[in-house]
Formats: sequence, C-alpha cells, structure tokens
Amino acid sequence: MKFQDKENKTLIIENSDIRIKRTKERTITDIIEKVSTWRKLYNGVLMPSKDESTSELQRWSLEDAATKVGVSKKSLDDYLL
Repeated sequence: MKFQDKENKTLIIENSDIRIKRTKERTITDIIEKVSTWRKLYNGVLMPSKDESTSELQRWSLEDAATKVGVSKKSLDDYLL
C-alpha cells in the first residue's frame, strides 16, 4: 500500500511487516532552478543599501547558499556535475 503524508513530501510504502519512508523526489525543473539560484547566491546578488540609492554586491559561501536554497551542498554539487 502506498500513500503520501499531508505535506505531500514523504512517500510511505507499507507491506505486511515493513514500512519504508522516503522523501519525494525532485523534478528536473526543480533541480535546475535550485542549482541556478545556489550559484547566483554564491557569485553575488546586488542588494539595495539601506538608503536605497545604491546597491551592494552580497555573496554567500557555497554552504550558506545551499542552506538558503534548502538543499544540501553535496546534493547541489552532485546535480551540477
């Protein structure tokens, strides 16, 4: 028997003795968007300054950018290859 949890993020497969949980797989579109965003954050994004008259380049480390995107750095590295 297969069913998904309320958030639609976990696929639960039940057999008579075994219950297996695995996270929902990502689509190729999702992966491309997340990798692109991750690299943009790493390369730098122009952020308006406090007085909004100028912009400042803000860069994140690969690890911090991965946290912002919500995917582990290792997975993003693997997807990029």
